[in-house]
Amino acid sequence: MYSKRYNHSSKGKESEERRRIKLAHPCIDCGKIIYYKTKKCHSCSMKSLHEQNRSRRKKSQIISSGGYPKVLKPEHPKANKYGYISQHLDIWEQAHGKPLPEGWHVHHLNGTKDDNRPVNLAGMPSKKHSLVLQAKAKRIQELEALLNGQSQLI
Repeated sequence: MYSKRYNHSSKGKESEERRRIKLAHPCIDCGKIIYYKTKKCHSCSMKSLHEQNRSRRKKSQIISSGGYPKVLKPEHPKANKYGYISQHLDIWEQAHGKPLPEGWHVHHLNGTKDDNRPVNLAGMPSKKHSLVLQAKAKRIQELEALLNGQSQLI
């Protein structure tokens, strides 16, 4: 009785082998013959999965703790110890064809830290930059006071 079961399973193996041969087709990437219902062999699937994960990570660009995008430029003189510089600095220097002078800052005109279009970036001396920030803070306080005054009237 046990031998009949064994024979039965060998017939199953035979049909399984036929099924495998029917499924045989080349991998779409490397051409290796595969015997299962996928388009790629295991190594090509793993390679493309690795590529997808790598492109999602974008190691060349990170966001600083202050919210500014940084790009990997290890050769830049202002790069940090990991080789990153602020993206707005890189874009300003490319747009103007020269390095940002010592003691200068790049200011985002609309205040949005990740809007690094050249038209939104202005290089200015540190003193002027701090005055711009003070004027901006004062204007925000004035607008908030105006809004608070209006809400009390309602």
